[in-house]
Amino acid sequence: MGRFISIIISGRPKSGKSTLAKMLADHYRWKKLSLGDMWRERWKELYPNGEIPFDVFWKGTTVAANRRMNVEAKRIFEKGRIVADSRFVSYLNSRKCLLIYLTADLDTRVKRSSVGEYKGKSTAEIKRILLKREHDEVVMGKKLFKTDYRDQEHFHMVLNSGRLTPEQEFAIVRKIMD
Repeated sequence: MGRFISIIISGRPKSGKSTLAKMLADHYRWKKLSLGDMWRERWKELYPNGEIPFDVFWKGTTVAANRRMNVEAKRIFEKGRIVADSRFVSYLNSRKCLLIYLTADLDTRVKRSSVGEYKGKSTAEIKRILLKREHDEVVMGKKLFKTDYRDQEHFHMVLNSGRLTPEQEFAIVRKIMD
């Protein structure tokens, strides 16, 4: 194993973070952790019938609550053997974690979304949703860490998942890790 003890994947909505994280976690037999999933679990506890959409719930979370969640995640990441999907990484300042940023053009991300949670929505609706999500995440990142999570200077590598297959991304990351 290389010098990294955990892998943290960030990127725009629907850029392929979860897909790559699952492949890597399965390969290394490491725990997969998603901050988005942690927030969704909290949302389901509070709104089991979905009376408030997740995006509305998350947008209403406080800066303090988000900071606590990210601080706790950092402790988990630095223990090692974690593959995580985490929007905000600029605060990590850790040489122990391989930081990866996934990007893809909007049309690719819309196409991926049309078969998943946004199935049945028009292309225009999905574009609006993804752009709104990205905007809200940028706003939260600036409140939390005074940085734009899309700023690629915070990452060890940037992969364009619109041009690479998940298998190609996996091979690139393995080369770094091994």
